[in-house]
Amino acid sequence: ANEQVAREYFLRETGSLFNCERQTWAEDREDFPAYGTAKVAGLHGLIDFRPWAGEELSGKNLQRIASPAAGWALAEPWGIWSDQSESVLRFRVQRNLTNPFASRLVLSIRGRYYQDNTATTVSAPGIEAISLSLVDCHLEIPMSALDENGLVEIRLSHQKPVTPESLGRGNDVRELAFGLESISFIAND
Repeated sequence: ANEQVAREYFLRETGSLFNCERQTWAEDREDFPAYGTAKVAGLHGLIDFRPWAGEELSGKNLQRIASPAAGWALAEPWGIWSDQSESVLRFRVQRNLTNPFASRLVLSIRGRYYQDNTATTVSAPGIEAISLSLVDCHLEIPMSALDENGLVEIRLSHQKPVTPESLGRGNDVRELAFGLESISFIAND
């Protein structure tokens, strides 16, 4: 079929449609397994960073960027509690859906604190650890601090996580400190 296509549509006398001088397989190449392993490892590293265009996330939708494996409880209709002393927000900026000339991401975070907690130590790409109240916070991340995949990892270290059970408020053994109610971002210059 390739020979017929080459003769009839490309007017080639030999009937050769593809150039087969270069090998297209890698059975004897020593570097192929290492390359394949590195590629798979790179792709696996992106699994925890789900693409996000910055639209507001709230309630159960917060689990797109805040999973229980990253120090968060299961989402509730109002939002999601931190669980343990550190929580992580992970996402990948969808650059094709953001301003291509943007120099920064401005995150809008809204939440509440549990018991005696009043602030959180935040670190993010391009931002050293800083203590902030996340009740109504705007956090600026320089676009230049993001890698070519647009990965953003925000680490939240909580001051005094406490279990409701230790306060005599039922059998809840989660270590609560901060409740994330909503988050969004815009990319601007």
